[in-house]
Amino acid sequence: MIARDVLRWLNEGGDKTLAPRREVIKRVSEFEDFSTCYESDRYKAQGLVAQIQKVVNVKDSFTRINLERERERKHRQELHVASIKAKQKEAEERAVIKDSLYKLFAETDPYKRGKRLEGILNSLFSLAGFLIREAFTVRGDEGQGIIEQIDGAVEIDGMLYLVEMKWWDKPIGRQEIAPHFVSVYGRGNVGGIYISYSGYSPAAIEDAKTGLAQKVFVLSEVQEIVQAIERETNLTGFFKEKINRAKSERNPFYKVF
Repeated sequence: MIARDVLRWLNEGGDKTLAPRREVIKRVSEFEDFSTCYESDRYKAQGLVAQIQKVVNVKDSFTRINLERERERKHRQELHVASIKAKQKEAEERAVIKDSLYKLFAETDPYKRGKRLEGILNSLFSLAGFLIREAFTVRGDEGQGIIEQIDGAVEIDGMLYLVEMKWWDKPIGRQEIAPHFVSVYGRGNVGGIYISYSGYSPAAIEDAKTGLAQKVFVLSEVQEIVQAIERETNLTGFFKEKINRAKSERNPFYKVF
């Protein structure tokens, strides 16, 4: 009776007395010692407290369910926002790489072009999600003429690939590509990725095809990479497709587009 009167009074207080109302209900639901009750009222009191405990437990269960649903909703929302931000960041990085590549076509100084290409390749493979094991660098000194020999190494699906790139005005021939093959053959379990601005001679392609019997060699062109960026193609998928075709079809110069 006392608890009922107190709760009735607290209910009249509305939201202002919400905290003490909850505390009273909590204490009633946790009441266990009925030895001070009159003998005639003891079982009745136990029954009433049990009813209150049942209502409180049901209410708590619904509260826990609602809280869990709210946490799941917020988690999904956070994942959605993170996904949007990641896509926006990738689009921005892709735009920067594309703009940098376009500017290279207008650069006539081999040394400047090579140095800029160095940064572009690092950004390109980083965007593709490949682990860069050795950063791409230009080999040669200013004033040496054609020095766009970009060397680096990336890890793709757990395998290391040596990467070399040349920006020449003529197709890469057997003699020009041979040092790349030697480097790959001399480094154990690694593959090779060669990127050319001016394409390849039939002899160079044939040598790469022959080399597939022992190593994984992939030939690519700058124009292919530009197309991949233009089409917003997944760069990871682009390189993996070329690697898979080299392995399965013995085609080192497979054109994705």
